[in-house]
Amino acid sequence: MIRLGHILAKIALVATTTPMVMADIEIEEGRQFWSFQPLAEHAIPVVKDETWPRSNIDRFLLARLEASNLTPAPDATRETLLRRITFALTGLPPTIAEQDAFLADKSARPIESAIDTLLNSDAFAERWARHWLDIVRYADTSGGSGAHPMPDAWRFRDYVIDSFRQDKPLNQLIREHIAGDLLPFSSYEQQIAQLTATGFLVLGPHNYGDQDKELLALDIVDEQIDTLGKAFLGMTIGCARCHDHEFDPIPAEDYYALAGIFLSTKSVADAGFSKWFTQPYPLSTEEESEQASEKARVASLEAEIANLKMRIKMQSEPNSVSEAGANPNTGNAVEKSDPKKLQAELKMKEDLRKELQEKKPPARPSIMGVAEIEQPKDTQVRLRGLPREMGKTVQRGFLQVVTSPGMPSTKIDRGSGRLELANWIASDKNPLTARVLANRIWQHLFGHGIVRSPDNFGTTGNSPTHPELLDHLALLLIQNGWSTKKLVREIVLSRAWQMASAGGDPNGAKLDPENELLWRANKRRIDAESLRDSILTLSGSLNTERGGPSLPPDFKTEFDFEITSLKRSIYIPAFRNRPEEIFSNFDFANPNFVVGKRFESTLPTQSLYLMNSPFIHQQSNLAEKQLLEKSADAKGAVLRTYRHILGRAPKDDEMSLTLHFLKSADFSSEARAGLVRSLFSCVDFQYIH
Repeated sequence: MIRLGHILAKIALVATTTPMVMADIEIEEGRQFWSFQPLAEHAIPVVKDETWPRSNIDRFLLARLEASNLTPAPDATRETLLRRITFALTGLPPTIAEQDAFLADKSARPIESAIDTLLNSDAFAERWARHWLDIVRYADTSGGSGAHPMPDAWRFRDYVIDSFRQDKPLNQLIREHIAGDLLPFSSYEQQIAQLTATGFLVLGPHNYGDQDKELLALDIVDEQIDTLGKAFLGMTIGCARCHDHEFDPIPAEDYYALAGIFLSTKSVADAGFSKWFTQPYPLSTEEESEQASEKARVASLEAEIANLKMRIKMQSEPNSVSEAGANPNTGNAVEKSDPKKLQAELKMKEDLRKELQEKKPPARPSIMGVAEIEQPKDTQVRLRGLPREMGKTVQRGFLQVVTSPGMPSTKIDRGSGRLELANWIASDKNPLTARVLANRIWQHLFGHGIVRSPDNFGTTGNSPTHPELLDHLALLLIQNGWSTKKLVREIVLSRAWQMASAGGDPNGAKLDPENELLWRANKRRIDAESLRDSILTLSGSLNTERGGPSLPPDFKTEFDFEITSLKRSIYIPAFRNRPEEIFSNFDFANPNFVVGKRFESTLPTQSLYLMNSPFIHQQSNLAEKQLLEKSADAKGAVLRTYRHILGRAPKDDEMSLTLHFLKSADFSSEARAGLVRSLFSCVDFQYIH
């Protein structure tokens, strides 16, 4: 009988004695691949139908459609368009008041006013921050078997929301994520924000209980490199840990050039059970001044106490006097010393000194983040990725294949190299970063990216369906100061984005079944957060309070924790091992990984949840009370309910069936709540057309 242990021993022996085979990677040849090419400004295409385009985006798309003998779908109705805009920009449904205002606006382009209002709302910041949190694998617990709480993670989340509210340039956001602690600042608030931003590097899922600290350090660095590569560069750099990348021009030496940067960065507080690195808030200028005043006061007291002690000692000598002089009434007079008065004063000052010395400063908030180590250094290649199998030392640096005229120097003169790496990734000349980010914005608005593998711009990823348009968008992003809001506005105002999802060219389904050429809009299901937040909004239960801790002070474990918060979904705890039920049912992003595009499933459990969940029943009961109370105007109540929940008026047959159902149940509260539940479950609520 062959024992499993013998097999494992053989495998281990082979692993530790076989030299690592390095693939023959041709860097210069790799630079010819489309994603490594410098951004190019392509000529705007000439189209046959000049009446259709409203923007250059439309011209790029229409040119491809005309070349394929396809015509674009008609414009979406105003009702459909408003619902599409509000969900895309805020993740929330339009109110009846917003519907009335939009439908009543007779100006040439009423959509512009609606878009600008939504772009400047807090809801936009929350919605688009959530997109960002998907790619930086945000969670409130550490992952691994312990899933320990990260009580300060929410500060990073709120920092991201604030950044999208301010429309912070996306390349600056990346700089702050990688090297915020090394960037200059002009205010205390900016300093705190930039320190908080580096929480990006320690938010990952790690097994901090691992007793092999060298392996733990390498695993953390590996996760940092993998996340950074996919999120900002669209590159699977982590595949080069054990050997040269099998498919992309990334040798293992490039991986360890990056690893040296992060091994020269303090990310972990080591102990028997390690923990992510935290540091207290730095002192503000006012606090530093206050502390200096306190120290000066103590020093002054020390001098006074020393003087008093000397005087007491002198007055304690025999025949000592405190004062002597002429007195007109008694002649010459001498006052004997009395040290008791001085001793009382001494005690008072010593008590005050003790009080000041024992006075503890208020507890300072903690920041999850990173810091430089004292002696940064290059690291060695680890053969097969094993911590103690050393190859040659590699100078810290970046990916050799990514070069473009005008890019920052790759030379690291001092420190870890994080600042240089941040500037290299965030450079206007980096051919990957702007393409990756522009593609992500396009995907969030259209449902699919121009590159349909948003986290992989390498040779195993998808090629762009419209490469010239992708470059056009990337250059627009750069020219507009890496502004999310400006690029979103440009795309949403295009005629292509405002097409209907139905109708259009009868040959479209045959010639382009996947709608890669965008001859119509994509019908899309709203995501888990939008589903929950919409239901809370429509029932009147949504708590609009913004920011603050996700976890209560007494939080112990995610496994028996009940989420009762009614705030927007971005503010409730994001657990790595046990997501909230509505999130697990409706494809919430797995926070253990970079998720540039969420999986979209269609399962029986989703319908069962919408029919049977206590949450759905509770919110339906609340919604019916404000929408469908028995009244003489039953038809008006039904109209209001449909518009409130679906964003449109009921069709004639829907109105007839609904009224018949409610009247047959004598408008009972159970029937009214049942109607609301059925609307929550219907396709027109769950999907954006």
